[in-house]
Amino acid sequence: MGFGLIGFALSKTLWLSLIMMLFVGIGFILQFAAGNTFLQTIVDDEKRGRVMSIYTMAFFGVTPFGNLVAGGLANYIGAPNTVLIGGIICVLAATVFTKQLPALKHLVTPIYQKMGLIS
Repeated sequence: MGFGLIGFALSKTLWLSLIMMLFVGIGFILQFAAGNTFLQTIVDDEKRGRVMSIYTMAFFGVTPFGNLVAGGLANYIGAPNTVLIGGIICVLAATVFTKQLPALKHLVTPIYQKMGLIS
């Protein structure tokens, strides 16, 4: 998603912009579906509704504030530069998250074994 945003910000042609937005959309859907599935899998059944309500609020409830900040930033540095910064932040966040995966796998493996998802 981050690389798609960077490509979209740097694109000057319609067809390339459309291809980049395809990658942005695919990246967003993959991230949202994977995060949602992962969270629902590791949470106890009796707490799932509460956790998912907080997750939904954190994911979609903060969007208007981010849009406000992005709009203000775009007013000063332009929309393409704002999208470029957003793409760079996405790539950096993905890099940090990728480095955390081994620790996350270590914590989640016993839960998945207990559920019978892995042996």
